[in-house]
Amino acid sequence: MRKEELNYAYEKLTTTEDMDKAILNGVINATRRPKKKIVLKTRYILAATLAVCICSLQLSPVKTYAKETIKSFSNYFEGADTEVKMIGKYIEISKNACNHEKKYSEISDIEKDLGINILKSRTAYRKDKYTVEYTPYVSKNGELYGAVISDSFYEVGDLKNVKAVTKKRCDDCNSITYKNGEEYKSPISCEITIRTDKDKEADYTNHELEYAGLSWNLDDNEIKSINVYNCEILNVKVLLRTCKTDGDQAWNDISGNIENMTIAEFIYDGIQYRYAGDVSYDTMQDFIDGLSYY
Repeated sequence: MRKEELNYAYEKLTTTEDMDKAILNGVINATRRPKKKIVLKTRYILAATLAVCICSLQLSPVKTYAKETIKSFSNYFEGADTEVKMIGKYIEISKNACNHEKKYSEISDIEKDLGINILKSRTAYRKDKYTVEYTPYVSKNGELYGAVISDSFYEVGDLKNVKAVTKKRCDDCNSITYKNGEEYKSPISCEITIRTDKDKEADYTNHELEYAGLSWNLDDNEIKSINVYNCEILNVKVLLRTCKTDGDQAWNDISGNIENMTIAEFIYDGIQYRYAGDVSYDTMQDFIDGLSYY
């Protein structure tokens, strides 16, 4: 049985502290005296089986291991002589967090609603309201288990003649027109994915949120180049790739058609960040270096 299967099975158990101790003691005793039978109820038997498998992998004791592993996920990127593994975690958010789609004017406002810290840029575009879209993921029993925060024109850099049209309603799309700058040929969009610790009713097949993490093969004809940037300021590895694409549908480039975009992706303090724009690797790296909780 794989570790992922063990994690999933264990997280479906509801045990008390005394039960955990009994399970662990049972496993230890079983190891020392293998001929002695351990009489446990069905739930205990399943938990003990999991504990035996976990201990055989030379991992930490049952309760510590289970509680740690079910709080984390991993995104794995492989291909084109590049391997990057990013470890994230399920974030505890406010019980009063918004559970319906909504547009905000500042990411800091979402921070307050969720009760968490989110990386932000001091030079982000703020001339118009309702630029940031908040999409929550709610289970069948009404429990919020994740959220995606997105902004199609989060950073505009040195773009010229920038004019945005924003709408308060989530059903109405925002748009922006501009002319090329020296460093920016398009805005930089952002997509921030938060997975909460409330996952018991989560939709694990939802590939937009990718609640349990993802494995991505980078051997794609649309990918023109790949680089890994070691961001010393945030102490994270950032996957950079240039992809053949015409960009975000909200962008109306007056100067000419977009053909390629630089996409940056990393995980910081458990939260997944993805930024994309028609900019060079150096410009994207400078942008990432400027992110902070401030």
